[in-house]
Amino acid sequence: MEAHLVHRNAATGSFAVVAVMLQPPSTSAAVQPNPCLAAALAHVPETPQTEAACPISVDPMQLLPAGAAAGRFVHYSGSLTTPPCSEQVDWLVWEQPLPVAPEQVLDFMRFTGDGKTYSHNA
Repeated sequence: MEAHLVHRNAATGSFAVVAVMLQPPSTSAAVQPNPCLAAALAHVPETPQTEAACPISVDPMQLLPAGAAAGRFVHYSGSLTTPPCSEQVDWLVWEQPLPVAPEQVLDFMRFTGDGKTYSHNA
């Protein structure tokens, strides 16, 4: 799973995207649920792939790696991955995935619909 935090410069209209991979642990080690992701998932619509306003604020800083991993990212110029697919977008992609609880990944997969499970992650 991946989080994209999309920023638009109001003066120039240019875009920057901060991206971080969200990854469940590869072992049976317990991972605390990410509070930002938990808050967002608690307010997703009942019907998969629909939109609804979120009645709470979330702290997007909780989606970024902390500590030594916080400053390690790759920068490149690319485009938005969704319409309008604008080009000349500055991408900052964190090298270190952010650990998330496996149940949060499954909750997100239920929201996206199509009956996807971990087995679809090849």
